Amino acid sequence: MTQDNPIPGRDAAVSLREVTYANLFEVLDLKVKPEQECLVGPNSVSISEAHFWPTGRFRAIYAVDTPVGFVMIDDHYLADENRTLELRKKGVDDYYLQRFMIDGEHRGKGYGFRAMELVIEHVKSRPNATQMTTNQVTGDSNAGEFYKKLGFEHTGEEDRGEPERLVI
Repeated sequence: MTQDNPIPGRDAAVSLREVTYANLFEVLDLKVKPEQECLVGPNSVSISEAHFWPTGRFRAIYAVDTPVGFVMIDDHYLADENRTLELRKKGVDDYYLQRFMIDGEHRGKGYGFRAMELVIEHVKSRPNATQMTTNQVTGDSNAGEFYKKLGFEHTGEEDRGEPERLVI
């Protein structure tokens, strides 16, 4: 970190910001801890996928002016009306937390929790929002408690062997 961009403290303001060319490489440089690499895809893959996914929306997570994480949701209301109706008939959820990561150097400071509160607030503000789901990757013991504190509950269903959770 430079003098202009010091490492933020635990009480730093957290925000979600658009990923632009100006901050792209900082976001791409964010990495989870080595033991978590099998739990979440790299940000480069997520950003690439979202550009070919009409309902994928992503943001960088910032603590003050320092990028500390990344989040991507699938917002089915961004699809055309026919596709939205088709998805609803199939029982596809309105909002899905596709990717969420906090850089390994910034974990344990509360940034992830505050960022997820912002994501949940955003989803609740969307038209006709009824639910947001995500999957917890088996083996990530901290994730279960993290999502539970945010109000996620097990649905009792699994998706490709991962326990699914529900909020809203």
